[in-house]
Amino acid sequence: MTTISGFRSQLFRAANEVHELTPLQAQQLLEGAVALIRCMREQTGMEPNTEAPDVTNVLLDIAASVPNRSEREIRNALLESADIIRLLTMILDSLDELGAARDLEGPRTFNRRRSLVELSGIEPLTSCMPCKRSPS
Repeated sequence: MTTISGFRSQLFRAANEVHELTPLQAQQLLEGAVALIRCMREQTGMEPNTEAPDVTNVLLDIAASVPNRSEREIRNALLESADIIRLLTMILDSLDELGAARDLEGPRTFNRRRSLVELSGIEPLTSCMPCKRSPS
């Protein structure tokens, strides 16, 4: 099990057993999730949506006020952070696969922000779900 998947498992386990967490444990898990999310975002070249509050700031607010939050709010924050990490892992895996395919096929390149630029006429990667389409 990789470190990231192990941490995601910890987040899910903590969400299922939120009644057994101390406020300090919940705070540390949420702060760790925020640090990992920011690091993974940087690796993908993704920037937060400027039209909505950044989810990492929301998660940090919840972490800072864990003693004043309900178990439901803490559970939702833990699950949300685990889901974001899952999606970012999928994006990074897809970018790695596309980079390997680029080395084999040649027509695809990555720009400075590490977003995919398709030169072969296939539309750019626009969702968090990896696309398994083959050029035809």
